[in-house]
Amino acid sequence: PLLERRLMDFSGLVIVDSTGVGLSKHARREISNYVRTGGGLVMIGVGPHEKPSDLHDPLNEILPLIANPFQRKPLRLVVLLDKSGSMSQPVSYRAGRAVRIKFDLAAQAVLALKDYLTPRDSLAVIVFANNPDVIYDSGSRSADFHAVADALKRVSPSGSTNVTPALKEALTRTIPPGRELMVLVVSDLKTEKFNPHQWANLFKRAKAKLAVVAIRSETSSTSQPGGDMNGLPPLKELARLAGASYIEQDRLEGLAEVFGKLVSRARGKVIRRKQLGVNIVGTLFGADISTLPSIDAYIQSASRKQAEILARTSSGEPIIASMKVGLGKSVCIALPFTHGDNDKWIRSSAVADMLAAAIRWTLRSPNDPRFDVDISRKGNTMKITVTATSEEGEFLNGLNLNCLISHLTGDKHKQIHLQQVGSGKYQATVDFPA
Repeated sequence: PLLERRLMDFSGLVIVDSTGVGLSKHARREISNYVRTGGGLVMIGVGPHEKPSDLHDPLNEILPLIANPFQRKPLRLVVLLDKSGSMSQPVSYRAGRAVRIKFDLAAQAVLALKDYLTPRDSLAVIVFANNPDVIYDSGSRSADFHAVADALKRVSPSGSTNVTPALKEALTRTIPPGRELMVLVVSDLKTEKFNPHQWANLFKRAKAKLAVVAIRSETSSTSQPGGDMNGLPPLKELARLAGASYIEQDRLEGLAEVFGKLVSRARGKVIRRKQLGVNIVGTLFGADISTLPSIDAYIQSASRKQAEILARTSSGEPIIASMKVGLGKSVCIALPFTHGDNDKWIRSSAVADMLAAAIRWTLRSPNDPRFDVDISRKGNTMKITVTATSEEGEFLNGLNLNCLISHLTGDKHKQIHLQQVGSGKYQATVDFPA
């Protein structure tokens, strides 16, 4: 609330952040409320975009452009989960008795993938020890995590760690059309001996992404019998040769976040670095600008339905857009300006003019001191009372006053006429659900 009160002292805001998380969620929520109630925002960058639920972040909900890596790269995610005897080691106790084992935490992290997958992704879960066992496969459909949870509950860890039959099962399963294969291996480093070079070539030929999470234990070491000539365990060497993401975990409590980051990384970077021209396709806030400099990086984004796209890259990606949100306005410029990106834009007078025009367009209109407005609500009914006086304090009569009411979501509008009910006093009552 304190932040919100401070924000209302400003007619507009400019935020520069290509990550979307430079501000806390509380700050992003207050900024969203500020814009909806009449404030203005120019965002140079984008909102949060680490996981699909970020699409509903308060900041994203008021921006015309949203960084969207999720729809561009649908995944066929195959999780290979070690269920060997080592995964039955206890990790928590109650009253001297083990109540949770390693496999429980790994299974919980698999279920947490729900936050990182979209309806366009598909999921298979294969547990393995001596042999692989496909316990869940959504096929070409999106994942049903209730079914995944039920399948994981039926698994009892036992046996040795033979990872190559599971790798083969992952690479030979059908990949639904339009998906990219990602194989996430969760295992300790004590696998059978195998040829990492051969398997790295198989992953490359399959154009499959590989990520390995190695669960370390007291008996694990980075050099084991069965390792390659570099002294690395075969699974670690496979990750190195395949250019895969590789993470060693001593503790399993943070495994869910690790899984999420690996899946996000598999979709590719949201910032694309490429020399491109810029095409102006709309009026740039009334500024007399016919050309903008070329860019060398942009944030791959999708536009909201109600947004007006004003500029695109020469390859067609939207990079400047505007939108009215509730009583306020927002502008998004989906370009990064860090690490030397888009230096031409930083030095350009045309860009400076465009930014100034964008800020002027978003600014909240100043309150007219001649009108004092009081709004009271009872249920779904609002009563609006306006008292109009001149600068000299005299009542203003005979005015034709209208009031535009907008829901904070921006999807409900109503215009009503206010009737004069006394000297300088105008009123209207309207049904408008909260």
